[in-house]
Amino acid sequence: MKHSSTVVKFPFKRKIPKAPARLGKAGRGLWRSIQSEYEVTDAGGLAFLTAACRVEDDIARAREKIATEGDTVLDHRKQKQAHPLLRILPALETIRRQNLAALNLNVKPLRDYPGRPSGR
Repeated sequence: MKHSSTVVKFPFKRKIPKAPARLGKAGRGLWRSIQSEYEVTDAGGLAFLTAACRVEDDIARAREKIATEGDTVLDHRKQKQAHPLLRILPALETIRRQNLAALNLNVKPLRDYPGRPSGR
């Protein structure tokens, strides 16, 4: 006797939290990008995502300042030095990467609907 099974998929919509009000353009862009694909709604995930988005804004501001002021600045002896923000950027990018990695988003989704992968 053969049994056939039918899989019924029920579309569901969770209310996706809005981006924190104080995020800048870059941070809001990262928020929308992550939320559109993964729908992060748990408190811990929101904390990591918010931190990553704030750092994204910091990175954007640093890059804008470097673009405006140039890669080098004059020190107190009028000698050219690398812009101080060039040393800070790698640290900011590491912090952003760590926050995003903590969300466990670097795995392929196991289902065909949005949402964060379950932790293992």
